[in-house]
Amino acid sequence: MGEEQLKILNMLKDGTITVEEAERLLGLVGTSGGRERKGGGEFSEFARDIPDAAVRAVKEALKAAGEAGRVVGKKGREILDVSSDRIRKKYRERPFRVKMPAGLAEAKVLIEAKVGSVRITGAKADSEYLATGERRSLTSEVIEFLPQPDDATRGVLSLEGEAGTLEGELHPGVVYNFDIENAAGAVRLDLAELRVKGATVENVCGKTVIKLGSLEPEVSLEINNNAGKVKLVVPPDAGVSVEATGQMGCHNLDDFGLVRDGDKFVSGGFADAACKITVSLTQTVGTFKLKRR
Repeated sequence: MGEEQLKILNMLKDGTITVEEAERLLGLVGTSGGRERKGGGEFSEFARDIPDAAVRAVKEALKAAGEAGRVVGKKGREILDVSSDRIRKKYRERPFRVKMPAGLAEAKVLIEAKVGSVRITGAKADSEYLATGERRSLTSEVIEFLPQPDDATRGVLSLEGEAGTLEGELHPGVVYNFDIENAAGAVRLDLAELRVKGATVENVCGKTVIKLGSLEPEVSLEINNNAGKVKLVVPPDAGVSVEATGQMGCHNLDDFGLVRDGDKFVSGGFADAACKITVSLTQTVGTFKLKRR
């Protein structure tokens, strides 16, 4: 009698297995011709105590698990492919056009960028439209013009986005005021060819770049910059006055050739400049840069 048969009988004697289980195991051992597993070391000693049927069961279980993993992986890839196609289709370019109201002389432009990007240029829009452009976004947007109820010559143009991109052009025949809210996005406004009277900027962790022209004699900007970056580009011949307040913010006004008087920085000949740009700057850990074209 072989060693494996003796182990099975001892297991039966100790009550570890039943008579039926002992008969089945003895039959299996008999069909193997009494061969023992080869190998050495502690693992081999341990393996000798495992019936062949149990080993085969474990191998089958591992094989089944591998097949299941491949099926799940394939299905997961199919789901990702379908989702990607849907996202790409929804994130397509969509043009927009805002009709130019008759008699409009002045417009306030509301620009909102949460985590997306907004790029606006001027003097290129068709004469029929106040604003034209394209947008790409997965979220809701507001692009509309609302005339002022008691004054048809004025109105509000909303160009708002959340997580997408918006690129547009504004009509050059209107005087503009801008109201910009940039949470953590990127806003770039090339307004050199537009008549701009003023702008209010709330910049929080975002980057805002504004390029101004000299088509209006006086331009007033109010900038509140919290942990973000703001860059203002002005014409070479414009007079500039900047009052900078706040905590832990940094700027390049000391190196810009401006005359400093407390918190105010003023360019030489400001009073006689044909275009005067006045900036009220409040910063908290933000960065402000002034540049001449």
